[in-house]
Parts: sequence; C-alpha cells; structure tokens
Amino acid sequence: MPSQFSPAHFTQHLTALLEKEYPAHLPGISVFVKDKDQVWFDQSFGLANMEEQIPASRGTNYRMASVTKQFTAMALALVCQEKNISVHQTLQEFFPAWTGLSQHITLHHLLQHRSGLLDYEDFIAPGRTTQITDEEVLVIAQAQSELYFPPGTSFRYSNTGYVLVGLVIEKITDRPFRQIIEDKILHPLGMTVSKIYTPDLNIAHRAMGYAPSEKGNYGFADQSVGSATQADGCLYTSTLDYAKWSHALWHTPTFSLAPYLTYANPIIPGEDWFYDMAWFYAPRANGQPELYHTGNTCGFSNLVIFLPEVNLTIAAFSNRADNSHLIPNLVQQIFKGLPYHLESQLLYQLPHLTR
Repeated sequence: MPSQFSPAHFTQHLTALLEKEYPAHLPGISVFVKDKDQVWFDQSFGLANMEEQIPASRGTNYRMASVTKQFTAMALALVCQEKNISVHQTLQEFFPAWTGLSQHITLHHLLQHRSGLLDYEDFIAPGRTTQITDEEVLVIAQAQSELYFPPGTSFRYSNTGYVLVGLVIEKITDRPFRQIIEDKILHPLGMTVSKIYTPDLNIAHRAMGYAPSEKGNYGFADQSVGSATQADGCLYTSTLDYAKWSHALWHTPTFSLAPYLTYANPIIPGEDWFYDMAWFYAPRANGQPELYHTGNTCGFSNLVIFLPEVNLTIAAFSNRADNSHLIPNLVQQIFKGLPYHLESQLLYQLPHLTR
C-alpha cells in the first residue's frame, strides 16, 4: 500500500460522510472496502427495519436486485460444464415453442443482454396486485412476435433474458433454481445467511425496503408486482457474505471469472465497454479489467466494484429505492481516499445502460 494512503483518515472521512447521509432514524446502508487481504472499511449506518427500529449491520441481508444476475450466470456456467452443454445452444432446444427470430437466441445472448427480447415488465396487466412468476415471464416472452433487434446484433439490458436463464437452469437440472444456487454456490462458499427469496421463506437479518416521498420521508416499499422473479433479482445477501463471493471469483478455480471476460462485442460501438457473466467491465491500461454492477428495485439500491489486479472489492448495499447517492457521490468519495482510481467512465453510465 503506497505510503500516502492513510487508513485512519480514509475511515474517518467515509464514516463522517455516511453518518450524515444515512442518519440513525432512516433507511440505511452497509459499505465494505477491501484490497488484497486487508479490509479498509466495513461499517453500516441507518436502519435495516424502520418499523422494528433494527439497525443495519454487516450481517444485514439486502435484496440484491440485479446483482443477483452474477450468481445466476455462474450457476448456468457450472451446470453447463457438468452436463456438457454449450452456451451457444439455442433457447429453442430447451423450450421448443420459440419461433421466428426468437428461435435463434442462444444462452450466450441471454448472458450478454444481446437477445433482443422484449421487456416483460411492459406486459404486466395494469392494476395487477399479485406478483408475477418466472413461468409467467416465459409465457409472455414466447407470445411476442417481434424483438427489439435480431439476436446478437446489439445490446439492451434485459431482465427477461435472465429470468429465462434461471428457467433453463431448472430445465437442465430438473431442480428448483433456489436449490441450484444454494448447492452450487452459497453452501460451498459458506455464504450462510444468503437466500433466494420466495414469499414463504423466512430470511434472517432481512432488511426491509423503503422509497422516498416528495416530502423527503421514507415509506415502506419492500415488494412490487415485478419483484418476485428469481433469477434476475431475488438474492438476499450481506456485505459479509458478498466478500466471500468476490474473493472466489478470482481465487477459487471453480468460480473463476477470468475465462469468461473477453474484449469482444462492445456494448456500444466505438467504446471499450463490455458485458458478460452479469458484469459490466472495461480494460485498464495494463489490460486487466475493472468490473462493476448495480442492482436497483423497489426499496433497494446496490453497487459492487471489483479491480482484480489489486483484489479490490467495494460493495455498497442500501435499503433505499432510487438511491442516487451511490453513483457518483459515494464512488468518488471512496476513490478519493484510496490509492487506486477507475480508468473508464463506464461505471458512471450504468444508470443509463441498465435503465
């Protein structure tokens, strides 16, 4: 660690910032910063549950929203290896009802958000109060006669695609998606408090979600009609457990991310910006990637950043909807105190790229 880095000053600065932004009586945040084998920051602020006045902690389980997708992508990779299935096989091989252009969509297109599938959220009936299921998303997707673009020709962030990845995992294994995530990832890594949400499941240390009003107050906003689909956003985890996952991605061969990260097919022509295995990433000057992802849903906003060359993990999990404090403010303040910096502007485009 370079001599100009002051751990004490970094901690004091970040603590003061977060205490002000996340006071003890409002929905909170958990922030984890680690490089190599040294944890530089691991603190929580505000409340995990406003109704019961439970403070946030490093063990608080936040709903990950789209950060879930990286676990879904790895689970697909693991079961495909086990069953000798190629990610270049088409959806039609698993769901024969696909017709037209849709029959050319591959599993890899789904992983890279290059399927062109229409957003299932646009087809939820107005006034619906029950939560939509993964199986209903499949029915919606198969009923569409058009795509946003021919498969593989462009990038458009797609929750529909990742819901279908989860259903493909179930087809391949003949087991529930939740069990596959637990058996293939959570249990082997000792992620003991992490769970895939189902309405009947009791989740220990669970944060409840809240949304701001026009007057600046926060109201209960834990679930919505579209928040129960599993593979695109239903993992609950803590910063404590997430640290185990981020370490495994570069240090445990079973979960190694490196083989999947190629600098091909940029998400925007002319930019060195890429997406695969549920990570946005860009090459640094030395060729190593910097990786990031967000997760936003009713009641929750999350951000993860990973710099493999220095084993830097930053995780910020918040039970506030539409928490614009994470990008750019929190990111800039964290890197202001660290001896590292981001070389790409891709991170700051994520609110737009994930719509």
